[in-house]
Amino acid sequence: MNRLQSLCLPHSSFFPDKLYFRGNASVIFEQDTTIPSLTIPKGETVTFDTYFNLFALSKWTHYTIIHNLIIKITLNGKAQIEVKGINQTEEEKFSDPITLMAIEADTSTIEAINSEDLKSLADFIYISITAETDTTIKDITYYTSAERNNDINIACCFCTFKREDDIKRNVDNLLKWIIHNERSELYDKLNIYIADNGKTLPLDLYTNEHTIHLFHNKNYGGSGGFTRCIIESCLRHKDSKPFSHIILMDDDALIMPEVIERTYVLLSLLKPEYKSHMVGGAFLGKDVPQLQCENGAILNINSNIMKHEIYTPMMSDIDLCDRLNILANEIHPEAAINYNAWWYACIPTSYINNNNLPLPLFLHGDDQEFSFRNGGHIIRMNGICIWHPRFNGNAKLKPYIEYYNHRNYSLIRSLYDGKYNTINALLLFLGYSINALLNYKYPKISYILKGYTDFYNGVDYFKSINPEVLNSQLLKGNSYSAYELSVSDRKTIKIVNKKPSEIKRFTRLIVNWILPAWKNRVIYDDKSIVQAIEPFGAKEICIVDSQSGKGISFKKSYHELFVNLWRILKLSYTIAKKHNRVRSEWKERIPEFQSYSFWLKYLDIDEK
Repeated sequence: MNRLQSLCLPHSSFFPDKLYFRGNASVIFEQDTTIPSLTIPKGETVTFDTYFNLFALSKWTHYTIIHNLIIKITLNGKAQIEVKGINQTEEEKFSDPITLMAIEADTSTIEAINSEDLKSLADFIYISITAETDTTIKDITYYTSAERNNDINIACCFCTFKREDDIKRNVDNLLKWIIHNERSELYDKLNIYIADNGKTLPLDLYTNEHTIHLFHNKNYGGSGGFTRCIIESCLRHKDSKPFSHIILMDDDALIMPEVIERTYVLLSLLKPEYKSHMVGGAFLGKDVPQLQCENGAILNINSNIMKHEIYTPMMSDIDLCDRLNILANEIHPEAAINYNAWWYACIPTSYINNNNLPLPLFLHGDDQEFSFRNGGHIIRMNGICIWHPRFNGNAKLKPYIEYYNHRNYSLIRSLYDGKYNTINALLLFLGYSINALLNYKYPKISYILKGYTDFYNGVDYFKSINPEVLNSQLLKGNSYSAYELSVSDRKTIKIVNKKPSEIKRFTRLIVNWILPAWKNRVIYDDKSIVQAIEPFGAKEICIVDSQSGKGISFKKSYHELFVNLWRILKLSYTIAKKHNRVRSEWKERIPEFQSYSFWLKYLDIDEK
C-alpha cells in the first residue's frame, strides 16, 4: 500500500487547532518520538473536517491514478469512529455530512474503510471520533494500492537576501524532517539549492551536507536568484538521479515539511495527462495563520482600460477554519488559474531547457510570465501551502515598486496581448498616471514614468542596465511623506470597504481639482481598499496603521499637478511614436533573455 495522506497536527501554538481538528483535544509530543499525537478526553468528539485533514477524494480521483482507498486509524483507548462524507450537489452546494461507516475501536490499528468502488463514497471524506475512554489518536492514514512513479526527485530552491535566520530555519526543518529522516516519503529524494543574493551566508555553512548546494549570487532580484537555482539544479546537475521537479520557495516563508511530502505523493500518482502540470501552494498569512491570502491567481494580459488590473488573486481573504471555505477552496475551477507565485511553486523540469528560462525582470512578473508562457496549468490542494508575511497595509506602500510593475507588465503585454496596440498602450499609461496624479501620489507618478521610459528605450537599453545599481537608485528615490497619528486624529479615522463606481470616483476626482479644498486632512485606516481611498475635498490624505499610528500622507499641489501633467503628455508622445517598433523588437528578441547562454553571462557563472 502507498500512503496518500496522514494525520497532520500542529507543531506549535502558532498554528490554530481548527486548521487540523475540531473539538476538545490536546496535542502531545511523546519523549521517544518527534511525531505528535492527539489525546481526546472521555466523552468528547473530535472531527477532522479541516484544512489539513479533510480528504478531497474527488480531486484525487480527477488528477491521479488511484482506484481504491483504504483508511487506517491507530489509537490507544476505546472510541466510536465514523467515516463521514460530503458531496457537492448539482446546485454547486454541499450536502450535509453523511455516515459512510461507523465502527468501534479499542487500542489498536483498525481498518476504517477499504473500498474498490470510489464512486460509492463521497467527494470529501473525514473522520469523526467520539472517545468512550480517554483516547490517544496516533495516526489516521489514507492509503491506495496504486503504484507510484518512483522517478520523482525534487530540488527545493530558495532565493535569499540577508535573511539568514529565515533560511537557516527552513533548511534545518527540511534536514530534520526529510533529508535525515528515513521514515520520510522523500528520504533520499530531496536536495536543497540556495542562491544567496546578499552573499552573507558562509559558503561552507553546509559543507557536510551533500544534499545542500549554496551559491553566492549577484543581487539581481528574485528572478536572478531563482534562475540561478534552476540552472544549477536542472542544467548543471550531474547526479545520476536527475530531478523531475523543482520547488521554488521564498526564504521568509514558513514551510512545513509535510507540505513538501504531500506534494511528492501527489506528483508520484498523477495521471499521464497531468504530469506536465505545476503544483501551486496557497499563501496563508504569517500574522493571521488561518487567513488564506491567495490560492493561485489569474494574470490578466487584457489591455482593456476598464480591466487594467494586471492580476487577480483567487480565493483571497478567506478563513480556513470555516469548513465551507475549505470545501470551496477545493472545487474552485482550476481552468481559470494561470499562475502560482513563487513563494511555493512546483515545476516539472521538463519545462527547463537551454532556451526556456525565466526573464530577468528583477521582481514582479517573472513568475507570472514563465507560467503563462508554459501553459499555466496549476494543480492546487488543501494542505499544500506556506505562511508568508502579508503584503497588505496601504500605509506601507513603497512607490519604487511601481517602476517594476509598469516596465515589466508593459513587456508582458507586448509579448502576449494581441490587442496591445498604440492606442491601448496610451490609454493604459494615461489611466495609471493620471489616476496617481489626481490622488496626489506624486512619487508614484515618477516611478510610473521611469518604468515606461525605460521600457520604450528598447531592448539594448534594457540589456545595458545593471539591475543591482538600478534597484539601489530606485530605493533612494522619492517616497511618500511619513505621518504619525495624533491623539485627537484617532477619532477621525475612516475605514472604507466598498469601492465606488468608476464613473462616480472619476467625477469626484475631477471636481476635487476644480474646487478649492474645504477639508484640511482626511485620514484612512490602511485596511481600507485602495479604490475607496479618495481625496475629495481634502488638502491632505493620510493612510495610517491604526495600531502603530504611523503611516504616509499625500498633499494636494497645483504645482505638482501641472508639472507632472506636462511630463505625462511628453511621455505620451514618446509612446505614440515608439510603441509599435519597441513592441515588435521585444517580441523578436525575447528568446535572447530566455537562453542559458544569456543567463551564464548575466550572472557571471563559470561555464565549467
